[in-house]
This record gives sequence, C-alpha cells and structure tokens, in this order.
Amino acid sequence: MLSALPRVYEEGHNGQAVPSEPEPSMIGGDVQVERLTSAAQETKKRLDMEVVQPIRQWMVAYRTIQVGCVDVCCNSCACRAPGAAL
Repeated sequence: MLSALPRVYEEGHNGQAVPSEPEPSMIGGDVQVERLTSAAQETKKRLDMEVVQPIRQWMVAYRTIQVGCVDVCCNSCACRAPGAAL
C-alpha cells in the first residue's frame, strides 16, 4: 500500500511523452492499519456467529435425524434381508 502509482504521461507539444505530474505520487501513506486489523477481526467474529454456528447447528440436527432414520430403517422388516442377523 505504500508503493508509488504508475506515472501518467501525456503527449507534449513536440510529440514527446511528458509526465502529467512532476513528482510520482504515493498512495496509502495515511492508511490506518489498526482499523484494518479491527475490521478483519469483526468480520471473522460475525462470520462465525452468522454463518459457521448456524451450519454447525444444522449439521448436529442433520446427524441426529440421520442416526434416527438409520435406527428406524435397520429395525424395520422392509430394510433387512431375509435371515439377516441384527
């Protein structure tokens, strides 16, 4: 963020390239790194609360239902092969 911008050149009166600004300009010199860090931490926190936790809750519920379905299916006569042991 502290690198110079590419210089812009314009065509001069005699057809030669002339820099449009006499000095190269810098960007990012007044960047507030602390704000970037806090924004990243806040984003991570919100992502965890609003995305990751609900997905984990859904996965727990899904596994609970899946285990229940397996128990029901394996204990039903339609699922077992004739003569299969439990």
